[in-house]
Amino acid sequence: MTHPTIPLYGYERFFAMDPDSSAKLAHVATLRGDIPGFLQHLPQAVLQTFNRHPKMRASILPGSSPQKGMICAPLADVSELKSLLTIHECSVDEEERAEQERINAAMDNSTMPHLRWMEFVQSECEKPLDREKSFPFYLVVRVDKSTSTFARLILFADHYMSDATSGAVILREILQTVSKLSGSSSEELPKELPLRESLYEGTHYVNAWMNVVHEAVSKYVMQPLMNFDTNAFVPLLPIQTESQLDFAGTPPTPANQSFALFAQGSEASMRSAMARCKEEHVSLQGAIIAATTMAFGLTKHEGSMRDCTEPLQLRMDVMGDMRQQVALNPVKRGLFDSFLPQTKGLNCETPVGLYSTPTDLVFTSSEGVDPHGMSFWDVARKADHEWECALLGHELKMQSMFVNEVLNAENRTDSGLSVANCALNDVTLSYLDCSDAASTPFPSELPLGSNNLSVEDLHVYNSHPSLSSTSKLFVTALSHFDYALMYKLETDVAHKLFDWMVRCTERIGEYREQDTFAQAADRLAGVAEADETLEIAVESTPTTAEAVAVTDADSSEAGSFQQNSEG
Repeated sequence: MTHPTIPLYGYERFFAMDPDSSAKLAHVATLRGDIPGFLQHLPQAVLQTFNRHPKMRASILPGSSPQKGMICAPLADVSELKSLLTIHECSVDEEERAEQERINAAMDNSTMPHLRWMEFVQSECEKPLDREKSFPFYLVVRVDKSTSTFARLILFADHYMSDATSGAVILREILQTVSKLSGSSSEELPKELPLRESLYEGTHYVNAWMNVVHEAVSKYVMQPLMNFDTNAFVPLLPIQTESQLDFAGTPPTPANQSFALFAQGSEASMRSAMARCKEEHVSLQGAIIAATTMAFGLTKHEGSMRDCTEPLQLRMDVMGDMRQQVALNPVKRGLFDSFLPQTKGLNCETPVGLYSTPTDLVFTSSEGVDPHGMSFWDVARKADHEWECALLGHELKMQSMFVNEVLNAENRTDSGLSVANCALNDVTLSYLDCSDAASTPFPSELPLGSNNLSVEDLHVYNSHPSLSSTSKLFVTALSHFDYALMYKLETDVAHKLFDWMVRCTERIGEYREQDTFAQAADRLAGVAEADETLEIAVESTPTTAEAVAVTDADSSEAGSFQQNSEG
């Protein structure tokens, strides 16, 4: 049987560059309700989802140069899920009781419980997949069988075929399919979607002549600029220099480790933030950018920006989902392909794949933020404006062209790029709107036969083994904000930064227009010290490889469709 193949382009090539390292995404959905009913229909729902999205069945074609992906045939039945789905039993002490400890800890900021699922996510994201033999997606369910009402559904994905939106799409479809299968109606399940072209193909002319032009521009124009830019970068906050090796023309060996922190906000804070953003005519993403900038300022200046006399400068990228910006055509172009549905617009499919790209906010690193001359909302509005301009500009195209031509498996031993500690910038922000205000909201509650299943949290995390920001903040909006931080910073600094990130974001609804940025920050710091009822639970994982206590069952059986016991 002949399987369709697709060439890898842009960031797909970058994240598949090193076979010995992992850049995994993890989406963690906390579920409560009829878990036995959920588990009964889960295998069939997972099967349907893998068969619906072609890129979920991708693998690297062995020996291909340049690298190509091969789309494998649809799965025949649930017996083929052995390497794709694990049902993992956990004790009440590990999950349900730890969850209650987290809720209790929301009233006490000094308490930071270490939950096993966080250790597991951090550890699992460090393990590379064999891209020539494995699909880029697999699922693990951590279920508390003693209560039958609590579980965590975790989707792991190799970044070269996935992004934050893809994971949310997959989990949403799995949950919706479980709900349909548990009902008595004979509703037809969705059919397989067409295989869509990559983001690079949707934004560039890809042919032999243009490839020569792209290669020349990347080598003689972009590469000197990139080396100059990276050599001039000095991180705002200190990095773990011992664990973060340099990129000296090739990815470091061993790969640089990533570390994780997680937190959950309150519904009241998110409602307040959304209402205030509407009043100020700014996006929630713009406000989160301003809050993240404030968090760096408070961390850098020890909790007060009153005496900050210089503009606050930091390099910040914002992840942009480009699905709404680019029409993605079917890969197999034929006579009648013009009649096939396109992906651009609101009423269309959401293709699974790597369709997000980092966008540089120039003003935060060039002119910076004047803490005494701008307000919080001035910064948010400026961020919105620059974001809109960046999506229309040519920088994203040039950036992806350089990545495609230089940072790939063929050039991995001689890319000519040198980056100290593999650090490209201070922070990357990824905001994922899964709330009821989104065009495709994530379900908060689903019928399951005569019972229900509710989704309480959705955390997103991403490890980076090589070139990356020193920190990457993921904010997911459900009925509240869920937070995750990937960091390469010194441990105590990262904890302080994440604490401020959560606090600054949770207080978006309280910033006053008349206050300067510094006044708003100091007012927040004062409130944070006095207010003992802030409903934020900040949770962390151990910060060294030796401290991550994952059992053999966790590490060796994460790819098996079977049930294990964990004491």
